[in-house]
Amino acid sequence: MKKLFLITICFSMTLGKLFAQDQKFRFGLKMAPSIAWMKPDDKKKLLSDGSALKFAYGLVAEFKLTSVASFSTGLEVNYTGGRLNFANAADSNYYDPSEYTVPVEGSVDKFLIAQRSYKITYVDIPLLLKMRTPEVGGYTYFGMFGINLSIRGKVKANDVGTLLTYEDTIVTVINDYEIPDLIVTKDMSFFRAGLNVGAGAEYRIAGTTALFASLNFQNGFTNVLKKESETIKSLAKNGQALQQNAKSNFFQLNIGILF
Repeated sequence: MKKLFLITICFSMTLGKLFAQDQKFRFGLKMAPSIAWMKPDDKKKLLSDGSALKFAYGLVAEFKLTSVASFSTGLEVNYTGGRLNFANAADSNYYDPSEYTVPVEGSVDKFLIAQRSYKITYVDIPLLLKMRTPEVGGYTYFGMFGINLSIRGKVKANDVGTLLTYEDTIVTVINDYEIPDLIVTKDMSFFRAGLNVGAGAEYRIAGTTALFASLNFQNGFTNVLKKESETIKSLAKNGQALQQNAKSNFFQLNIGILF
């Protein structure tokens, strides 16, 4: 992923030099702190447990369509996620933690999961229509709307719940047990899509170079989890895979420079 990002930077800089005199094309860089959360569809199974501070960075490219409209796209690395609580965790949802790691000595029976914090990495491609005002005193104001298409990278999670272990006939119960830094990529969807709307302003520094800032809201409309979990099972349904569905949403503050 890092190699791909570096190659894209070099490619975009080359394009920028080629089209520097043609204002039909602009390119730039941005960073974007965000507030992210996950919204489950079925509250009888999963519950959202607040938001988390995240971050993104990437490239921006704009293609002028008219004097007031542009097509805006780019390539971003987006670190997002959220925290979910599992409803009735002590009664119905479990997995075998030895699939990831053996947290204590002895045989592992079940880990009854109560909460999972997701750390998801995406490569995002925004596809946006950007409408702008005429420049006034060096400032240009704009609004944008469209979609973001995302490809999932590595996914980590921290789990909290009740660990049951046994050795011979002795059963040990450890409440509020945490299993950190699990790789749960196989439990996530490969693709994400979401609505992207925002508004902001540019300030021209010199020539065609401008600083910009915008506040965007991304509302996911695809399930970011596997419909049937690869690892989490239901005691209430005799070990069947847990049915899960959640969307990924976030507010993002974009700050960058365009050339």
